[in-house]
Amino acid sequence: MKVIFFVLIDCLLVYAQPNLDSIIKSISKDPDTTKIRILNDYAWINRGKNPSAALKSGQEALRIAQSIDNKSLQAKSLNLIGVIYRNLGDYDKAIANYKDALRNAEAVKDSLQTAFSFNNIGGIYRLIGNNPLSLEYVLRALNIFESLNHKEGMAFCSINIGLVYKNQSDYVKALEYLNYTLRIRNEINDNSGKALTNNLIAEVYFDMREYNLALKYYLEAENGYKEIDDKKGIAAVWGGIGGVFYSQNKLNDALKYRMQALDLSYKIEYKEGQIINHNNLALIYAKLGDFNKAEYNLKGSQKLTSAVQATYVQLQSYRFWSQYYEIRKDYLGALKYNNKYITLKDSLLNQENIALVRSMESIYKAEKAEKEKSVLEKDLELKEKQRNYLIVIVMLIMAIAVITYNRYHSKKVANEKLQELNAVKDTFFRLIAHDLKTPFNAIFGYTEILKEDFHELSDEEILSFISDIGKAAKQNYQLLENLLMWSQSQSGRLEFNPKQINLKEIILESCDLLL
Repeated sequence: MKVIFFVLIDCLLVYAQPNLDSIIKSISKDPDTTKIRILNDYAWINRGKNPSAALKSGQEALRIAQSIDNKSLQAKSLNLIGVIYRNLGDYDKAIANYKDALRNAEAVKDSLQTAFSFNNIGGIYRLIGNNPLSLEYVLRALNIFESLNHKEGMAFCSINIGLVYKNQSDYVKALEYLNYTLRIRNEINDNSGKALTNNLIAEVYFDMREYNLALKYYLEAENGYKEIDDKKGIAAVWGGIGGVFYSQNKLNDALKYRMQALDLSYKIEYKEGQIINHNNLALIYAKLGDFNKAEYNLKGSQKLTSAVQATYVQLQSYRFWSQYYEIRKDYLGALKYNNKYITLKDSLLNQENIALVRSMESIYKAEKAEKEKSVLEKDLELKEKQRNYLIVIVMLIMAIAVITYNRYHSKKVANEKLQELNAVKDTFFRLIAHDLKTPFNAIFGYTEILKEDFHELSDEEILSFISDIGKAAKQNYQLLENLLMWSQSQSGRLEFNPKQINLKEIILESCDLLL
């Protein structure tokens, strides 16, 4: 069986290689940063269905990033490479790449890649059973992601926290964080993240022995993984569905799904999936009475388990051996492995570690609440300032409106007064023109008579006409003087110069004007 699996792996790699090589060739003339982005995207997309090609793509992206000395892009490639090694079960190489990514990200103050590195490191510590240290790194990552409002990063962190509580059998807290993750994934329309989260929720319900709910979420996850062609996810779901059928004593259905999951796990080099499915197949074969196949699968799992450092995988292996011997009614063998299981479980789930995890989460939540309170207070202070500014602005607007209205009203009054003055002026000038015109009529009339009838007029008549002309000229002169004096009075230049006048003469002169 193993030979067939390895042949399938070789065929897959031969098939996939030209695809990656053609991509590398097609981007040969692109800028280096574009090459890195495309290669990293390829590595991320293929991490669960073709890890060998994904690893090569990530390493090529890293090489180019190093050649241009871009530490941010180096950090991103190193984080991706670490994810692939984690999926392959090589936790030493995974954490080494994560820590290299962290050093590069911190060197250039790249907050986003720093946060991804923290969360990835925390994920490895969770897998090897160090829950307090795992939570410490994950909470540091979550703090950065929240400050950046990076939803995807926040979802990655909440998955890790949920799995820490799942490992401690605190299923209520695990579901709280996983459902929070699912809400974020739906909010940002992350299909890959939704499928993963549904799968993990199904695992929690399975541990709670809520098999119908577990199956519901497994089927949702299966549909999601198939849409994005995530083979690692599909393998995990098939294994989970096989577990549900086993728990319901539907052994043939369980066998079918476990075999599918195991085959696919070998094709994609998914070591954790290989171990889990070998262990579960052992129990199925044991219940079916085929103890040779059962032991073959248990030993295959044991060999694979020794190559990885996943403490929880080792824990489950002890449990499966114990259950296998119990099915065979070998109670001494069952007791032996059960004692190993309990010893390792107690070291992982001791009350001190559980209390420490709860304490760390409580401290984080308290600090978060304090930050939110501080932000709220600053927000209220800002709103108070804005309200005061608004009041001042409204008052200024009202003052400007009053001033504008007063100026408008004053201008209107002034315009009305000006119109009145203009009307008086017009009337005054009409009267002046009339008064000036009248003496000139007398002058023109007498002058015309003297010119036409001079030889026919007597001396007395000529003298009389000349006298009348002089009188008319004098009247005009006095009228002009009066006009000049009025002009001086209007401009304030008239000097006060009192003198005696003959009132009788003034009256007579005025009467003459009316005759």
